[in-house]
Amino acid sequence: MGSRAVIWAALIEEDEKQQLLHGRYISSCRIAEESGYALSEEGRAVQRRVWVSILKNQVEIERFIHQLKQNRLKQQKLLRVWIHELVGFYSNI
Repeated sequence: MGSRAVIWAALIEEDEKQQLLHGRYISSCRIAEESGYALSEEGRAVQRRVWVSILKNQVEIERFIHQLKQNRLKQQKLLRVWIHELVGFYSNI
């Protein structure tokens, strides 16, 4: 049901979404009341740890994607140089 809730939240009109959904708990494509645990001090501490972990992972993923892009650009540049040299070689034959 998680993917359905994400799609449902993404398709709600922008003004409505900002007013109704921001910071709310969603269950079965409806705004639901948070559990007692989620509202407790321990629950809030877990939420903070999970959020920090998500942010750290996002940074690592972004670095990895950047590195992949850089490697791809290097490969494309080398390929262009190689093709240019190859064309030059065969045009001199």
